[in-house]
Amino acid sequence: MSILVIQGPHSALPWSGPGTEEPLLLPTAAAHAAGKSLVVRTCAGIREMIECLRQARQPDTEMVLLDSGDLDPADCVREGADLCRALDELQSPYIEVHDDSGQVLDLQVHPRNAPMVTVVVNDDRASGYSLALAIALRHLGRSANAPGTSVHL
Repeated sequence: MSILVIQGPHSALPWSGPGTEEPLLLPTAAAHAAGKSLVVRTCAGIREMIECLRQARQPDTEMVLLDSGDLDPADCVREGADLCRALDELQSPYIEVHDDSGQVLDLQVHPRNAPMVTVVVNDDRASGYSLALAIALRHLGRSANAPGTSVHL
């Protein structure tokens, strides 16, 4: 896999859910056209998210798109150290994706390994994913090409 998408719980997730392999509006065609595969993991809570982040240390994970969703603030307090450790141990860069500015992990758990970019498009998760994926593909394209070349998305 090239890009791992980790989705946390959402109180209103109209286009995906537990057991869904791919969010309906995630622009997979752009990733496939760039020669990258997408793997989506939907997590019911913070413990599953931590486990997915630990599994993301695979050498074939080039980028992580992390949508923490509506994590319970009490869980963030209780499990925050483990979540920070999982983020700090990532070998690949990650991009946070949110549809609510209150979901930004840096505000909740303060990891040392900060995201490459945090994308927040309030009330428009699909646009946030499109933007985050475009940034990821541009970054991965530049790292795969000679310096100075650009990738058009």
